[in-house]
Amino acid sequence: MSTAEDIKEAHEAFVSGYSGSSAPDVILAIYPAIPGSVAACIIGQGRSGKIWLLIEGILIALPLILSFTYLANYTLEISGGMAMVAVLAVSFIPKTRNHSDVNCEKRLGLLTSQRALLSLVTAIAILAVDFHSFPRR
Repeated sequence: MSTAEDIKEAHEAFVSGYSGSSAPDVILAIYPAIPGSVAACIIGQGRSGKIWLLIEGILIALPLILSFTYLANYTLEISGGMAMVAVLAVSFIPKTRNHSDVNCEKRLGLLTSQRALLSLVTAIAILAVDFHSFPRR
C-alpha cells in the first residue's frame, strides 16, 4: 500500500463512525450568537470602524468558533457567559436612540443578521469538521 492510500484511510477513519450531535448540543453551540449580537448592537450603537469591527468579532464570532471547537464541552458556560454580557450591556450602556418605533427596515435587518449568523455557523462547522479540534460527537 502506498502512503497516499494510508493517508486516505486514516482520514476516512477519522471522520467516519459518528452519529452526530443531539439537538440540545446544537442549540447550546449556536445560542451565544444571539446575546452576542444584542451586546454588539448595544455597545456599538451603529458606530463603524476597525475597533468596532473587532469588538463585534469578539462578541459574535469568537464565542461561536470556540463553542464549535476547543470549548465544545463547555457550551452551557459559554452561553451563560454571553447572556450575562448581554444583560450587563443592556443594564449599563446608556441608550442614545429611542428604540420604541420598530419599522420594516429594522425587521429586515434582523432577518439579514440572523441569516448571516446561520451562514457563519455553517461555515465554521464545515471547515472545522476536518480538523482535530472539532469535537467528534
